[in-house]
Order: sequence, then structure tokens, then C-alpha cells
Amino acid sequence: LLVAASLLDNTVKIFYEDSLRFFLSLYGHKLPVLSLAISSDDKLLVTGSADTTVRTWDLVTGQATSILTHHKKGVRAALFHPECVLARGVMRREYVFATASADNIKKWKCPSVAAAGVVEA
Repeated sequence: LLVAASLLDNTVKIFYEDSLRFFLSLYGHKLPVLSLAISSDDKLLVTGSADTTVRTWDLVTGQATSILTHHKKGVRAALFHPECVLARGVMRREYVFATASADNIKKWKCPSVAAAGVVEA
């Protein structure tokens, strides 16, 4: 299992939960990260920043997989939620995540990060 911490230098540091040994640094936000969430399988991370962007990260490669710019204010909350989807007779797990700022809440689908819904404030 992994633990993520955001620092005032706009980076996110990832550590192994059992030993708190350093694993990975993530760079890209222009202002501090205000919210973050790791998927239950430790493969994906979503970060929300005061710079109004949301980034999704591949925790295997350490690369940002998307940069979402749909918030007008700093993103103060992020949450993953697994959903089971029946497609062509096969049950598979998909992840969705939600992000929230002072002006709205958005729901996204992974890995395509297509907007799944918006709740305006």
C-alpha cells in the first residue's frame, strides 16, 4: 500500500505505507496540491491544486496521464470510487473519481477521464 503527501513546493511525494520508505516524487502543479486520492489498487492517483487543475497520475510510471482544467477555483477535494460495470456479459471494475472546488463538484470516469457529471454550486 502507498501513502501520498503534498508539499508546499507543489510536489507530491509517495511512500510505502508499511515502512514509510520513499517511492516517488510527482511534479507538475504550479501551486500547492490541496487534495489527493489513491485508487484502492495503488495504480492511480488524482491530485487537485490551488492552480485549479486536476491531474491523474500513473503510479507505476510516475507520469501524469491527464491534466483537467474544468474548475474555476482551487480543487479542495478528491475521492476515488470503484464501480462494477457489466459490459458484454462480463463484470469488470471501473474507477470513477470526484473533484470539488468552491464552485462545483465534478465526477470523472477512469482511465479516459471523460466527464461523467457536474454539480454546480
